[in-house]
Amino acid sequence: MGALKPQDVLVACQLAILGDKIPTQAWLGETLRLSPSTVFESMKSLRKAKLLLSSEKSIKVDLKRLLLFLIHGVPVVYYPQKTEIVRGIATGIFSSTFRSRFTGDKDVPTVWPYTKGKETGEGLVPLYPSIPMACSNNSALCDVMSTIEVLRIGRAREKEAAISHLERVLDTQVINTPTD
Repeated sequence: MGALKPQDVLVACQLAILGDKIPTQAWLGETLRLSPSTVFESMKSLRKAKLLLSSEKSIKVDLKRLLLFLIHGVPVVYYPQKTEIVRGIATGIFSSTFRSRFTGDKDVPTVWPYTKGKETGEGLVPLYPSIPMACSNNSALCDVMSTIEVLRIGRAREKEAAISHLERVLDTQVINTPTD
């Protein structure tokens, strides 16, 4: 019996963003900075968890099930780990999606450590090490993964905004989802 791994969340989110487009495992691996064998194992785990429904001709993410897992499972299973002040990519409420709504000019940003990042702030270890690299050239993925960080480290009002945003992005809705 296996459990979902952080890279499985990354693969599921990228597949959800792609919608009806069916990528090759090689393309997913290159885009997400994962090995082909890691992508293969992730897809196998996602199928077992019933987050990925697939046949030989199609791949479909169960968006409602994924959203429920992102809201209720990820923050518990993949607890946040902060680091010292580092250079990186703004995430959580400091991402472009939430920054103007929840932060002030004097707030120290939360960033995923990444040497090629443009911001300096308190480091937050990403769900999986390749996330900052994968997000550096993929704004849609960065938006979703940064929103997941709000679910991991945000306050109740921020989490509510993150849930609403994910519902819009994933084009699905979960009714009665208490955040705390």
